[in-house]
Amino acid sequence: MKKLAIIFAAVSVFGFTACNKSTCHECHYDLNGAEVELGEYCDDDLTQIEADGYTDSTGTTHTVHCGEEH
Repeated sequence: MKKLAIIFAAVSVFGFTACNKSTCHECHYDLNGAEVELGEYCDDDLTQIEADGYTDSTGTTHTVHCGEEH
């Protein structure tokens, strides 16, 4: 019975963690041939920064690239 409880607990933990996966990617924009890293964005923030771009302190909006393999 103890083994069954341990197995059930392990399966439950795995099941709950599998359902909570976020979609996260590292993001950057290109500036004069160099990549400016913006860090990791997840879920709604990832969708928003890819759609809207990143606006720097000068008011310039840059196209953001996320999740690219180099």
